[in-house]
Amino acid sequence: MKRKHIFQILIVTLLAGYLTVFYGMRNTIDTSFEQHAVQAATQQISQLYSSSKRTFPAKHLSRSMVTAAQAKVNQLVHNVENRDQKKIVAKDKRDADAASNMLTIQEATNAQSSNLAQIESEGTRASAAYKAIVAIKPAFAADYQQAVTQLYKKSLAIAQIKKLYNDQNLQHPKADLSSSNIDLAINAIENVENQDFAKNVLPLVQVAKKSQANNDTTVAMESTDTSSTKQTATTGRQNQQDTGEPASGVSGNHATTAGQASDQTSQPSQKAPSQPTTSPSGTSSSTDNNAGASASSSISASANKAEPMTAVLSGGLYKTYDDAFASIKIQGKAVDDMTIRSVTMSDGSFQWTWGPNGDSGSSSSKPSSSAPSSSNPTGQDANKNSQPQH
Repeated sequence: MKRKHIFQILIVTLLAGYLTVFYGMRNTIDTSFEQHAVQAATQQISQLYSSSKRTFPAKHLSRSMVTAAQAKVNQLVHNVENRDQKKIVAKDKRDADAASNMLTIQEATNAQSSNLAQIESEGTRASAAYKAIVAIKPAFAADYQQAVTQLYKKSLAIAQIKKLYNDQNLQHPKADLSSSNIDLAINAIENVENQDFAKNVLPLVQVAKKSQANNDTTVAMESTDTSSTKQTATTGRQNQQDTGEPASGVSGNHATTAGQASDQTSQPSQKAPSQPTTSPSGTSSSTDNNAGASASSSISASANKAEPMTAVLSGGLYKTYDDAFASIKIQGKAVDDMTIRSVTMSDGSFQWTWGPNGDSGSSSSKPSSSAPSSSNPTGQDANKNSQPQH
């Protein structure tokens, strides 16, 4: 019995020792495998840089190299369990992403495209990549700051030019352009400070500006035609009242007026020689009508121009909120330091203005509402000249 128990104890001891050695070796193997994998990824990411300091990208850096390195380090992020190895992997991942952003900046700033859509896209991409690496790769960011800034300014200018057109090909200017739209585009182009770029894009602004001028002329002509039509109708009604002739279709009044005229002709004239006749009275009425027509035309013209009814801040007046916001960015000011608010116009519409926080602005006086009635422009009694002379 004693031998049997001793034998059992010996077997259990040997089995426990075997299991201990087995799992110990397995952990060692796993740890060794992780270390080798992390070391391989670290070496691969170091190849993306010109030196072990990982300050500047390699001279022959390519997108395929960056993509392969990022894929390997992203896989290790989910598989490595050792705390020390995780720290190494996290640093490698940050450097791999930084290398990708640096390559994006190099590709964007070195591109020599004349396509406006591509320039706008490259400027946006380069600006986003620059913001991502400026804190972790300051030396590289300092070298490319000016190039990225100019490229981003080009993208802002192109975005403003696109707002002047209905299509992406920039062939058809919008019909409702305002002077503020044109000014924003011109200011954005000047802010780039690149003469070659300005020569390429300024013709697009000139086309839109010419289209705006043509539209304004058309609107003015239509307004003039409408005013002339109203003036003619008003003059006709005034003349009818002065001469005593009714509108067509009112035969009873016409007969009465004709009878009164006949009676006055048959009676001997009792007027003094110095009293005016009907002809001078008609001349006076015509003069009054011309004055009334001029006043009516002035009222119509003033109604077509909306005036601000509330305070306009120092940044100026803009048709839309986006235009006001873009003006702040184009002038290099911080949006957080500015106030953007709406302005009520005299026609009931709204426009936008901006200025520094605390800016009270200046308000425009309300347009005068006192004007003669359009149905009686001269403000005189319509029947004054039609009364009989005694």
